[in-house]
Amino acid sequence: MSSLPCSLSGRCGGCPWIADPLPDQRQTKLQGLRDAAAAAGVTLPEELLVVDLGPGGLRDRADLSLGERDGAPILGLRALNDSDTLIDMAACPMMSPALEAWLKDFRQNLPALARGGARLRVSPTGDRGVWLDLPNEQIHALMVDGRWLRGLMAQAQVELGQRRKPLEDRLGALHLHRQ
Repeated sequence: MSSLPCSLSGRCGGCPWIADPLPDQRQTKLQGLRDAAAAAGVTLPEELLVVDLGPGGLRDRADLSLGERDGAPILGLRALNDSDTLIDMAACPMMSPALEAWLKDFRQNLPALARGGARLRVSPTGDRGVWLDLPNEQIHALMVDGRWLRGLMAQAQVELGQRRKPLEDRLGALHLHRQ
């Protein structure tokens, strides 16, 4: 079986082994597991059961970076060999169809943000969520304006900041839930 086709292969840091055939990936990962077990003093059986879930469509969560290039928003992963470079990602063959649909919807009307992170997730029941890890100034500006965040709240559970506080609309004003 060959590797999974991806337009970002060799550039995106999300799947560093994607260009390798699946049997080679399996052997590399098994050797890494054996090395880690040996280093921890754990003995593994000679034969390990490896379950092949098939190529692609496996991820229901994605941790992405937000940024901007020439004033336009970008969303993606860091480059494979240059962590300062953000690779814009409109699709990913490793995402489940539900997560890829959420990525497409999330990218619409994305504001230009200097830097930050976004964790997109889809539950087994299809519920969507997003955690935005942004500088406080950006969170404040987005909450004061409210339009983009309210649009997200109509599509997903929204959490903000390093403490992942849920976003709430109280009497027409956006607030972070106090726990």
